[in-house]
Amino acid sequence: MLRRRGERIEMFANSRLVEEELVKRLEIIDRGLRDEFSRNREEGAASAKSQREELGKSLEGVRSIVDLRLKQLQDDNAKQIDKMRATVDEKLQGTLEKRLGESFKLVSDRLEQVHQGLGAMQQLASDVGGLQKVLTNVRTRGGWGEVQLGSLLEEV
Repeated sequence: MLRRRGERIEMFANSRLVEEELVKRLEIIDRGLRDEFSRNREEGAASAKSQREELGKSLEGVRSIVDLRLKQLQDDNAKQIDKMRATVDEKLQGTLEKRLGESFKLVSDRLEQVHQGLGAMQQLASDVGGLQKVLTNVRTRGGWGEVQLGSLLEEV
């Protein structure tokens, strides 16, 4: 019984030692895990920061390229608009000159016709004036009457 008791005490002491050893090892493992977790967290934060910086630089590069291409596009659009404006101006100018030329020709032709008509009217007025002089002169009117009478008699 003593022996058993001694064995039990020894077993108890051994189990105590094993327990203490386990506690120490668990504490070491716990410390190691905490240190590892802390390192991983710091590395993750550093990696995230690095990735954010790289992403920021990449986005800045993309923005620069987009700005450059947008500027080029605006310049190209401005040039094309200027070309279209020049083409439209040419066509409008040509059409305007053509229509004005046609209108001036028409007005010129009408003025020529009016001028010719005016000349004919002046000649007619002159002839009427001459006829009036002939008819108001008694002697000439008598001569005229004789010629008319002679014509009538010849016809009969």
